[in-house]
Amino acid sequence: GATAADLADFARDRAALLAAGDEAAAQRLRLPTGADVSDYGLNFTDPKSGAELVPGGAGVDVVAANAGAYAAAMADFLVGSGVARQVAACRAGLEEVLPPGSLRALRALAPEELCTLFCGHRAIDWDETSLLQHLVPQQGYTRASAPFLALVAVLLGMSQAERRSFVQFTTGCPHLPPAGLGALQPQLSVSLKYVPGPPDLSGELPSASTCFHTLKLPPYTDADVLGERLRYAIANSKNLIDMS
Repeated sequence: GATAADLADFARDRAALLAAGDEAAAQRLRLPTGADVSDYGLNFTDPKSGAELVPGGAGVDVVAANAGAYAAAMADFLVGSGVARQVAACRAGLEEVLPPGSLRALRALAPEELCTLFCGHRAIDWDETSLLQHLVPQQGYTRASAPFLALVAVLLGMSQAERRSFVQFTTGCPHLPPAGLGALQPQLSVSLKYVPGPPDLSGELPSASTCFHTLKLPPYTDADVLGERLRYAIANSKNLIDMS
């Protein structure tokens, strides 16, 4: 269907045609879907919540002539007056935990910089040196352990999407801090996962303690098996660990 952005573009193009005196072209103008604005049966309410965007909005149909006004009203509802109370509550909460004056100082940052500051980098960059330096083997593993080195090799071969999934699996969040892997607190660690009885590692899966940023890794002897088991464990943890 048409989005608010589609309607805003439509309204702008229609206004330009009318300003140029080409009323016939303005009447023929359609949305990117090929439909007329009125075909969607919209009115001046939020389609999801039903909240009125203007007084009596439920009785005001969206047509070509007011498509721009509807797009502007939707934008205000989504990021302006419609979320004003929530933004005020968030601001009040931040002011309770941040030093006085911090929020005013944050105005110097661009939105992208604020997102990076609070949420970390979406792109996860690591190389062999950083992994060997900041990935901490413990409780049965050392930096010379074959499974630990195989894990490093697997992590190096991961795509960006796989890296985000791995970081979420081990920390609960799909992003690293702005300073990267070395800035995680606590550090990301790898511990030996105990396998009872005669080791049949084909059925064993890695697990994680997200609160401690710890990957519990069975002592796989084959790097391919390690990679397959790790990816399987991550894929089957989706929606169980979700904090972004």
